[in-house]
Amino acid sequence: MKTVYNHSNHSNHSNHSNRLNSSWPKYFRDRLILGNPDSDSAVATLWTPMNVVAKIVDVSKVSVIGQLYTKRGINYLLRNVLLNPRIKRLMLVGADLMEAGDTLFGLKKGLDLRRKARPYQRPDWLDENISSDGVGKFINNVDIINEIGPVSSNKLTAFVNESGIGKPWSKPISFPEAKAAGSGGLPSEDTGYTVRGEKIWQVWIRLLQLINRFGRPSPMIHHYGAERISELINLTAVIYDENPDPPDIPDWLPFTKTDVKKYVAGFLSSSRGDEAYTYGERLKSFPLEKYDQKLLEDLRHCEGALGARGNLEDIRQTFARAISDKTLNQQKIIVEKLKSFPENKGAIAVLWEPIIDNFGLREIWRTPCLVLVQAVIRDKKLFLTAYFRSNDMFGSWPLNCFGLRAFQKETAALIDKSIKLGPLTTISHSAHIYENNWQLAEKIVHDHWSDVSCEWDPRGNLTFEVEADFIIIKHLSPDGIFLDEYRQNGQEEKAAKRLCFRLESAGLFSTIGNAMYAARQIERAETAIKLGLPFISDEPLDFKKKYAK
Repeated sequence: MKTVYNHSNHSNHSNHSNRLNSSWPKYFRDRLILGNPDSDSAVATLWTPMNVVAKIVDVSKVSVIGQLYTKRGINYLLRNVLLNPRIKRLMLVGADLMEAGDTLFGLKKGLDLRRKARPYQRPDWLDENISSDGVGKFINNVDIINEIGPVSSNKLTAFVNESGIGKPWSKPISFPEAKAAGSGGLPSEDTGYTVRGEKIWQVWIRLLQLINRFGRPSPMIHHYGAERISELINLTAVIYDENPDPPDIPDWLPFTKTDVKKYVAGFLSSSRGDEAYTYGERLKSFPLEKYDQKLLEDLRHCEGALGARGNLEDIRQTFARAISDKTLNQQKIIVEKLKSFPENKGAIAVLWEPIIDNFGLREIWRTPCLVLVQAVIRDKKLFLTAYFRSNDMFGSWPLNCFGLRAFQKETAALIDKSIKLGPLTTISHSAHIYENNWQLAEKIVHDHWSDVSCEWDPRGNLTFEVEADFIIIKHLSPDGIFLDEYRQNGQEEKAAKRLCFRLESAGLFSTIGNAMYAARQIERAETAIKLGLPFISDEPLDFKKKYAK
């Protein structure tokens, strides 16, 4: 975002103002549009791009214009405003997809809106280092004007025109920084990590644990509030059984069912509203105005798009149906391709605009993180894979997945009512957690790891038996169908080690927990054979029987 400074009408600034100019705002300075720091007014545009507002008003009359996405973002708004107590008026305007605006306005009313109409109590999103006294001073001295919703030029202009030079209502108030937990950075593979689970929240806990332990501290291109990230490269996450309607959202998650519902509605909408882009727009209404119109009209260029299974006329009709008003509905193309040939390897939607997104024609943080979606049908199930160039795994990934799962369900229904939902897979090239969320990510894993510590292995199950001197292992499918048998003489030296190597080389394990469980059973079986003890799987060996003999 272009940063605007204007000092032309303020040559008589105090020394304090000059110092403020160079150091304020302290947080997310590079993501804000700066005007006159002595102004008593500021604007928070929520999810609506702040440049939309900046084009309407005289920026030099306001202190700052910035966006507010989430409730946790309120912490940085509070910190910045309390460091510049000249600000007495704050307008909230734009799309409030995550209820951050409503929550901030709720503070003024003495309510925590996440807890509905209960008396005010310290919200769970509030940084523990920001004192209640500081919040109280903000509430008592800053007038919040609630214009959440579509941007009104008249109301914005009136608000800005009423601004003036602010008289500080306090000395600048600062708070200790949140103490970030140390990012793990433990030795690990350089790239290629995988986590799996039935539900989005289960996979989320597992991937947070992975990044907490093995993520490497990494600087950011823009130092928003001097933050770092903890990062893994190429993290694959697989969700097997999330029902998008209704989704499984435990009460302890840092987002609500309402948050998810709003996000999904925006994800599925083909309209981008005031946004620079939305995923729904890129998937269902990809802009074509910058593309050569002759190329688009010459449908012969689509020849072969459906492969050997489609004829040229079918291709022309498919492409023509997907274009309207100079936009391309990529979801329709995916649907038509998979209707024609369920295992089509080209049912792909691309969200990256090379001309726009590669060359900085939009601000770098306004380019899509989700850049590719691919679908395929196997066994009458729709599999969906999504590739993210960059992904905030704490704040964004869960909502991204709820949106993708809803898109997956919608696409499956458009193909055929009989198509079921297969797994959803996300591949995040830069899978990271922001420094200010490290501590909370560790707490969530600590509090809820026991809920996900047991993981079924999709490669099947093993049974363990002893017959005379032999250890016998049977490999069963997840459905209980017999697949193979492995036998090892338990009297041989290092029998358990030999058998474990055979199972490993057969590729029977996709989870470490299952491999460790098998190794324990095999070692016990070898011990039982060599000591002449009875062996029952999952039961402790009874050494008393040996000594009783």
